[in-house]
Amino acid sequence: MLRFLSQDWKNLTSGDKTTWLDRANAKVVSTFNAFIGLNVYNWRDFLAPGQQDPILRTGTDSVLGTLAAVAGVRSITVTQPITTANDGWGIIFFRSPTGTFTATFDMCKRIGKVSGTNAVVFVDSPLLPGTYYYSIRPFTKLGKLGTESAEVNATVV
Repeated sequence: MLRFLSQDWKNLTSGDKTTWLDRANAKVVSTFNAFIGLNVYNWRDFLAPGQQDPILRTGTDSVLGTLAAVAGVRSITVTQPITTANDGWGIIFFRSPTGTFTATFDMCKRIGKVSGTNAVVFVDSPLLPGTYYYSIRPFTKLGKLGTESAEVNATVV
């Protein structure tokens, strides 16, 4: 999450960045540090990040296509097509060694950015031979965590 947030700070609008000013002043830190601090703190409680302060936990989820996982050499490429971006900001990719799982904080392997209708892709590598199971959860710019997807799997030989 820290990687995702720190890389995407530059893409926030000046209006979104300004919403962090009061929190930054109260903590005597930069607006960037206020943004990172609260979002990472919330992430520890498995809450989605938000671009604005306060984080409203609302927004319209992206319309998603069918999640797919394709095995390669010591890797699996997991692809989440985006049909309509709406308020989508990111996709959280989860991996489990067993099927029929419910995603948890510690299963998070990557967080990808929603960019229009471009598919969000995660290459999971290096992997040992075996079957791996994946699901995703989208989240909005306003901090709403979407519903977990159906799982997909692929087998590395």
